[in-house]
Amino acid sequence: IMSKNMLDEGYCYYLEYLSVAYYPTSNRITRSNEGDRFPPFQNTSIDSLGENQCRQMTGLSVAQLLLLHKHLRIPLQIRDDVSRRSYSGEEAFLHYVTYNRLGITKLQLSLYHFGGDPRRFTNTIRAITNYIYVTFYHKISGDSMTQWLSSIDTFREAIWRKIVTGGTIESSTNNSGDTDTLIHIDIPFNTFRIFGMVDDTGFRTSAPGIEARRVMGFNDDVQRSFYSGYFAGHGIKIQAVSLPNGMIGSIFVGSWRVSDSGLLNLSGLDTYLSSIFHENGIIINGTELSYPVLYGDGVFPNLPTILPRYNNPSLNERRINTRLANVRQNIEHIFGLHRNVFALFKRPERFQLLHQGKEAVRLIFNSFLLLNCYTCFNESTCPFLLRPPQIHEYLPLEEPLAEAPNVEDSDLGEVYTYSRR
Repeated sequence: IMSKNMLDEGYCYYLEYLSVAYYPTSNRITRSNEGDRFPPFQNTSIDSLGENQCRQMTGLSVAQLLLLHKHLRIPLQIRDDVSRRSYSGEEAFLHYVTYNRLGITKLQLSLYHFGGDPRRFTNTIRAITNYIYVTFYHKISGDSMTQWLSSIDTFREAIWRKIVTGGTIESSTNNSGDTDTLIHIDIPFNTFRIFGMVDDTGFRTSAPGIEARRVMGFNDDVQRSFYSGYFAGHGIKIQAVSLPNGMIGSIFVGSWRVSDSGLLNLSGLDTYLSSIFHENGIIINGTELSYPVLYGDGVFPNLPTILPRYNNPSLNERRINTRLANVRQNIEHIFGLHRNVFALFKRPERFQLLHQGKEAVRLIFNSFLLLNCYTCFNESTCPFLLRPPQIHEYLPLEEPLAEAPNVEDSDLGEVYTYSRR
C-alpha cells in the first residue's frame, strides 16, 4: 500500500512537470498570434517612433535622438566582431540607447519594444558599445580636457562668483542672547584657481568568480580584486572631473577596491593637467605662479592641479571650506543625474566582470559620454549660470577623432584573462 501511494504521488508530480515543460505554445507570452517563436519586428528606425514612445524609451525626443544618431556618426551597417554578424546601425543604436535608459532584460526588449529574437540584442548592444568607445574615447577620457582649455577662465569666474556671492550665517552668544551674522568671503579673482571638481563614484557589479573558482580551480581570490569593504560590495569605480557648465570633462575607470587617492595616482590626472597647462601657457598670476586646480574633498592630496579642503583650518579657512563644500555638491548631483537617466546601472546583476568584464567597463565608460549628450539637449542643472554646449559644438561632425588606445588582456595582467582559461 505504501509503495502504491508513493508511486501515485510520484506520478502526480510527473504530470505537473509535463504541464510546465510542455506549456501550450499558443498561450506563451513570447509567441505571437501567427505562431512565430517571438513577436514580429517593430521600431526598427527612429522615424517609426512616436514622440511619447521615444521619450519613454530613450529620454529624448525624436528630433534629439536623430541629432544624437547623426553626431555620434553611427554607420549604416555595424558588425559585431564576436558573432561576426552585421546589423542596421540605426536599429542597433536604438537597442543600445533603450537598454541604457530602461535597464530591462533583453527578453523584455523583444516583448515590449523591438520584437524578434532577443539573443540578437547581445550582438547589437556590444557592437555599438565598442564603436562608441573606440571612436569617442578622447572626448571623455584620455586627452579630453584639451577641448575645455579655452573656457578655463570662464569656469573659474563662475565658481568664484558663486562663492563670493551671499555668505554663511554664523551664530554667536552674548549678553543680549543669540546673534546671527552673515559672513561674506572676500577672495580676489586673480588668485582664485578652482575651475572644476573631482570626485569618485562606484557602480555595483555581480561578484566575479563565485562559481568559476570552484569550476576552474582558481588559486587567486579574484573577488577581492573588485571588493570594497567600505561599501560591502563588488564593483567598478569612476574618477570624474565635473565642470561648472554641467559637463563631465574627464573620467578614469578602476576597481572599487582602489581608494580615491590611489585612483588619482593611477589616472595620472595631475601630471596630465600640469603638462597641458604648461604647454598652453595657462598660468594664474597670483602671489606666486600656479596652475588652475580641481577641488576635491579631504581624501585627495594637495598637488599642483588638485586642491583638497583645508585640514585643521583657521577660522577663515573653515568659512572657505563651508562655502566650497556647498559648491562641491554639484558633482554629486551629476552622479545622481546619471543614475536617474540610465536605469541600467542600478542593476548590478547585468555586469558580470568575469565573463563580460570588457563590455561591462565600456558600457559604464560610454554612459558618461551619453550623459554629456543628454546635458547638451536638456540644459544643465548646475547653479553656476553657465550653459552647456550644443550637441553640434560638443560633437562636431568635421572634428578629426583619435582612436582609443588598444589595450589587450595580456597587457592588463592575469586577472583579466580568467574567462579565457
